[in-house]
Amino acid sequence: MGDYELIFNPILDAGFGDKGELLFTPAARFARKLGEDLAIGIEYYADLGPMGHFLPIKEQGHNIYAVVDFKVVDMEVNFGVGYGLTPGSDRWMTKMILSWDLDFGQTESKPTSPPRKMLNR
Repeated sequence: MGDYELIFNPILDAGFGDKGELLFTPAARFARKLGEDLAIGIEYYADLGPMGHFLPIKEQGHNIYAVVDFKVVDMEVNFGVGYGLTPGSDRWMTKMILSWDLDFGQTESKPTSPPRKMLNR
């Protein structure tokens, strides 16, 4: 949507422990791009509990973050300060996600032409 992005991520979190529960932990993001390598936004994360047996609202996790995305050399940084909206949430939080492409600085290669003898069939 131009300089804006709206993302909803309906996450199902599978556990591998004794219970092996399937948890519903949806997330959402609304952000505005301010420049080539700069954006600000709001992110929301929830932990509703096991599918089919959601926790009572006071035990659920509902967190909202003010975030900034920027680039440092080839590394992308997503940093946010969050606040828990329910008693089941941590009150204040920070988060940081560091990411980079694994292309090791190479640009996308253009398709090459097939060898000449393949063209003369």
